[in-house]
Amino acid sequence: MLMLADNVLNQPWMILLLIIVFFGLIVLAIILVKRFVINKNKKVEPRPEEEVREEELNRILEPITDEESLKAMEEADKK
Repeated sequence: MLMLADNVLNQPWMILLLIIVFFGLIVLAIILVKRFVINKNKKVEPRPEEEVREEELNRILEPITDEESLKAMEEADKK
């Protein structure tokens, strides 16, 4: 048996196959850890839609600093 194992491990294709299997097992372990361990730690609470909307508008829109534009907007709001 030892002679057979020694003979097989000296073959280049067998060494390549063992390396591929070894790294495949590492990848499989990482996938399983990500799927079953990491996702259980993350619990995302949904934020209110109005809060998200307001945050996006504040991020995208620039504040108005021109006095004439501010007056024009205030007059339009009053109408």
